[in-house]
Amino acid sequence: MTAEKFMDDIQEYYGVDYRPGLHRDKIFTYLEGKSERYLDFLFDIVILNFSGQYRTLPDVAIYEKLSRDVYDEIDKYNLKLKQDLSRKALPEETGEIIPPEEARKKLAAITKMLRKPGFIKNIRVNVEKREVTTYM
Repeated sequence: MTAEKFMDDIQEYYGVDYRPGLHRDKIFTYLEGKSERYLDFLFDIVILNFSGQYRTLPDVAIYEKLSRDVYDEIDKYNLKLKQDLSRKALPEETGEIIPPEEARKKLAAITKMLRKPGFIKNIRVNVEKREVTTYM
């Protein structure tokens, strides 16, 4: 989600609007520098950790305090994705032998998907050892 959508969703969730002016601008500037994947995870973590009982909105300090939790969740998500891909990539487990040309095409498609922002930056596949290594 974009920074604008994130702010709209937070305001809707908590039922309060950010004050116009400096307060809103500072929060928007902070959020604008984050990736869409980061903001998706941040939204989920904020609503789990920041109570709306006093009808106040989270500010930059709250978002920054929760950033470690966001990065931990993104790492867990990427690790799970890597494990799922590793399991699916092994012909022994699927019982399927993929011709080399088809395997290259599938690997290129997976690599392209993983290089999107918030995902893995580099991926290396060792076919002989049946290993998939990723680098952030």
